[in-house]
Amino acid sequence: MTDKPTPWDVAKYMASVNPVMLSSGMRIIDTREGYAELAMHIGPEFGNTYGVCHGGIVFSLADMCFGLAANSYNERCVTASAEIQYILPGNVGKDMTATATETWRGSRSAVYDVHVRNADGETAALVRVRGRILGGPVVPPPGQDKPEQLN
Repeated sequence: MTDKPTPWDVAKYMASVNPVMLSSGMRIIDTREGYAELAMHIGPEFGNTYGVCHGGIVFSLADMCFGLAANSYNERCVTASAEIQYILPGNVGKDMTATATETWRGSRSAVYDVHVRNADGETAALVRVRGRILGGPVVPPPGQDKPEQLN
């Protein structure tokens, strides 16, 4: 690893310690500064009453994708607010993908648009996320096990 972790270094670190990523099977497809793409298989445990992907799972995929994109600079950033528009369902037994793109980034906040697609490549949801930039590294410096805990 170089002195400054790359977006891939940050994404791999986050994926290795984040309980949502570890338990949901989300996979990193691509990442670079201000951008991330994730995929997730929608198993039966992620279905809703009507046999399609639960909206909370769609939102979790979008939020995690935002998190990878927003933290790609190795500067801690968390979701401050988000608005989701559900367009089409994701089907149980198939994959969904999400792409997060930075729209604006300041010194203390940022805005990202997340596009969630179903297995046919159709828009399943659109999410606008405002992130709060906290500062400090995501990937802990040598000799430190974890990033500083948020209170």
